[in-house]
Amino acid sequence: MLTRRELSRRTFLQITGLTALGGVATACAPSPASPTASSAPAPTGGAALGAFEITVTQWPSLLYGPPYMIALEKGFFKELGLEVKNVVPSAGGGTTVRNIVTGGVPFGEVATTAAVQAFDAGAPLVIVGNGARNVNEIFWVTVPETGIKRIEDLRGKIVTFTNPGSVTEGVLNLCLKRAGIDPAQVDRRAAGGVREGLAALKAGGAQAAAHLQPIYAADLRRGEKFETVFAAATYLTSFAQTVLVCGPQLIKENPNAVRAFIQARARAIQFIITNPQEAAEIYGRYANLPADVCLDAFKAVDPSKYYGVGFDRAGLDLVEENLQILGLYRAGQKVNWKELVRQDFLPENVPRVEL
Repeated sequence: MLTRRELSRRTFLQITGLTALGGVATACAPSPASPTASSAPAPTGGAALGAFEITVTQWPSLLYGPPYMIALEKGFFKELGLEVKNVVPSAGGGTTVRNIVTGGVPFGEVATTAAVQAFDAGAPLVIVGNGARNVNEIFWVTVPETGIKRIEDLRGKIVTFTNPGSVTEGVLNLCLKRAGIDPAQVDRRAAGGVREGLAALKAGGAQAAAHLQPIYAADLRRGEKFETVFAAATYLTSFAQTVLVCGPQLIKENPNAVRAFIQARARAIQFIITNPQEAAEIYGRYANLPADVCLDAFKAVDPSKYYGVGFDRAGLDLVEENLQILGLYRAGQKVNWKELVRQDFLPENVPRVEL
């Protein structure tokens, strides 16, 4: 009889078609410590490095997207020799990984748990940077009729996250555990996206759903009657939400493109920190949201702490804990970070962590 871990591997292989892959190029993402633009060595000297698509989880609505929006609008990719032809949207979790391993998208920012599961299943993935590093924008909401007021009230209730392997699945599991609740006591279900989970909540198909800034603030302005059950930041101070990934073939054939991708994102992060109003206006245009809502979202997470281009050991440890909660790793089992992660593409002033 197959274990859950073996079933997960088989299912992922079937869904993504990895058995027929060979050497497909994959995606790239962010990390801690926000270096200045000048701190990352110029990898290209202005030489053309090629034209690429990228994929970003929950593009364009959630906070993972602004660094790429800024890099596109301010010309940071182009200055470093990269042409970004398109940003492929994704509802999160394994769907973002599949954009890379089966869609031929060379760069992307994906949920860390999904990246690890894909790697364990045989996907040709390399993590080259860390992405979102805290969970200050994530919380779970309900509607007044449920009578749910706090996280302890979720026992026996239907609670949604976005997609299997997503950031919201991992954060939900970890917050429940930190609150002294066995995740198995909660009926946790994938809704397919943030909006889908909220629709289920309003229709009575769930009693709580994941919600994220800046969409939550925009919903409140429209008069939505959501009530906060708990904020993820109450229970988690750090979590390696997302990572930048790309394929080993891309690293071998075009390593300067990988460096340029990370450097362009690092420059965009610095721009958000120093020019939050303009960054919010750019974000609002892409996400079709008021600029003041986007600015409030930046203030809520603090871009200097939320975004980065280096790894946080504590955040990676929580990824392992989540995999154990899911039954995909046995108690005490560790991710093979040494095989999965490359730190040599990070800017020189970004500290490396022991893997």
